[in-house]
Amino acid sequence: MTTATDELKQRMRTQYDAAAAAWERRFDWYAEAFGPMCEWLCTAAALQDGVRVLDLACGSGLPSLEAARRVGPAGRVVAGDISPEMVVATRRKAAALGLGNIDVHELDAEHLPFESGSFDAVTCSHGLMFIPDAIGALREMRRVLKPGGRAAVTAWDVPQKSSFVTLAGQAVGKYFPPTPPEPGKPHVFRFSAPGVLERALRDAGFKDCAVQSIPMPIDFDSADAYFGMFVEMAAGIKQKIDALSPADQAGLRRALEEGAKSLAHGNGIRVIATPLGGTGIA
Repeated sequence: MTTATDELKQRMRTQYDAAAAAWERRFDWYAEAFGPMCEWLCTAAALQDGVRVLDLACGSGLPSLEAARRVGPAGRVVAGDISPEMVVATRRKAAALGLGNIDVHELDAEHLPFESGSFDAVTCSHGLMFIPDAIGALREMRRVLKPGGRAAVTAWDVPQKSSFVTLAGQAVGKYFPPTPPEPGKPHVFRFSAPGVLERALRDAGFKDCAVQSIPMPIDFDSADAYFGMFVEMAAGIKQKIDALSPADQAGLRRALEEGAKSLAHGNGIRVIATPLGGTGIA
């Protein structure tokens, strides 16, 4: 019997499969723009030569590919994503980079197929907020960690700190009014309120939990360049926008350009992306 959770996961899988080609094509841009977050994840997880790492919601390969560099030939990275096409994208990038110490699989973070105590560290970049049973997934992360192993996860901070998300979100919202999220249900800002991410880590059994903001300025040549990125990489958005009439699509771009005026920087615009980084010890 198919449950509501099964349907949600299948919808997520389908949406990210459709976005995977864009994520793969824009890998270098994402690696540079979100480099500070990737650096934070690898450092917070205490990655070093010889350790064994699990990276969940690996997308097109970050931070798992950087993790593979850090742990070296003596270490191992297991990367996983719910989207088969994202898995293929990460495998291709790993092969292109000549990284032989990484295995990539389709994984459901709520049900990890690994023995307890299998890893020295677990990372998860911007995936936790979309996992139906996020606490269950965090418990699974703790289960597969060795005693004293570290988990490092990221999720979006409050909306007012991330014009990277809200600039397009507010413009799109004029045509597709958002439904108020249910508390505890999958949503882009699910863990943004003060204390929510730290409490989730503690509820999952992690010790010495800590959370910090990681603000990252990101420059674009124009509002149109920003919107092109957003439409391609925000899973589920492109299909909705393509369904708009030409007049509404033009209106959407005008709304975006108007919103971007306050973000002018040089000859383009500067937006801020602010993840929250959370850590805990098994």
